[in-house]
Amino acid sequence: MDKIAMINNMIKGIEADPSLDVSKWVNTLHFIDGELKEMTLEDLNGVEMPNMPERDLTNLTAVEMLVVSASKCFATTLELEAYKANIPLNEVTITFTSKFAKAPFLSLREGNSGLHEPHVELTVVSSAEQEKIEHIAKRSAELSPVLSSLNEPVTLVVN
Repeated sequence: MDKIAMINNMIKGIEADPSLDVSKWVNTLHFIDGELKEMTLEDLNGVEMPNMPERDLTNLTAVEMLVVSASKCFATTLELEAYKANIPLNEVTITFTSKFAKAPFLSLREGNSGLHEPHVELTVVSSAEQEKIEHIAKRSAELSPVLSSLNEPVTLVVN
C-alpha cells in the first residue's frame, strides 16, 4: 500500500471513529556501558491496517522517527553531560512517551501536529550520587536539540 492510500485510510478511519485520532508512543532504550543493547518502539493505540509492512528500523514512519530521535538525542546528550561531569553511566534505561494527534497533520482539524505531552523516564545505575544524576538529566533534557525543539515542555522523572 502506498503512502497516499495509507493516509486516505487513516482519514477515513478517524472520520468514522474520532478516538483513532490520538496515538500514544513509547520508545525504550537500554544501554550498558554506553552501548545500546535493546530498543523497543510501540504505538499503544496502534490500529492495524491491511497490507502494512512489518515495522523495523528500516521502514519507520516520520512520527516513529521523531519519537526515536527524541529518545536517542536525549541519550546522546546525557552521555555527553555525564562525560563532562566525570559521572559513570553503567546502565541506563530511557523511556520516552508522547502522544501524536493525527487530525491536525491530516488537516481534519486545527491544532498542533507535533508531539504532545512528551515525557522522559530515566533509570541509571551509577556510582555517582542521585543528585548528580538528576542534575545532568535535567540539563540533558534542556540541551537536547530534539527535545528542545518540541512545542511543549518535556517532563522528566529520574528513578
